[in-house]
Amino acid sequence: ARYVRARPTGPLRRLVVTLRGTEARRRTERSNAELIATVAHELRSPLTSVKGFTATLLAKWERFTDDQKRLMLETVDADANRVTRLIAELLDISRIDSGRLEVRRQCVDMAAAVRRHVQAHTTAGQRPDLFLIKVVEPLPDLWADPDKVDQVLGNLLENAVRHGEGTVTIEVTPTVVTAQPEGSAVD
Repeated sequence: ARYVRARPTGPLRRLVVTLRGTEARRRTERSNAELIATVAHELRSPLTSVKGFTATLLAKWERFTDDQKRLMLETVDADANRVTRLIAELLDISRIDSGRLEVRRQCVDMAAAVRRHVQAHTTAGQRPDLFLIKVVEPLPDLWADPDKVDQVLGNLLENAVRHGEGTVTIEVTPTVVTAQPEGSAVD
């Protein structure tokens, strides 16, 4: 409710009552609760791994070979990178919601980006034969934000490795997009 007066202490001229539906607020609250639950779950997994490996290394350092130590530390490093990516994604969500997300357009070599991500997975211990990269040349110039491209590729490959079975095939192919007349629908 809001009171409208000609002067701050003058007689009441109008009383304005605004009613709002609560369904939109409930949907937003539900969506936020789901996001928080998902984030908590996604952060718990790598942090549990980091905590477990570091505690094990600190308690039993002498018992492990150099190769075993290296593997544990590489796992800790990969999981720390995953937590960093998750936090960056949360910050991006916040920036999108507030309209402050900035995109830096640069020419991106998509084939090189895919190869770099696959190399990171194999360096972290995945079998090289788990991945099959197919690139159809020539590729057109791709103008995009390289950080966002890396974010998307990282998520896609991580999900493919974690939830898929068999070989992860990544195809990089050009797609011809034709301009549509204004107002026409595209199937």
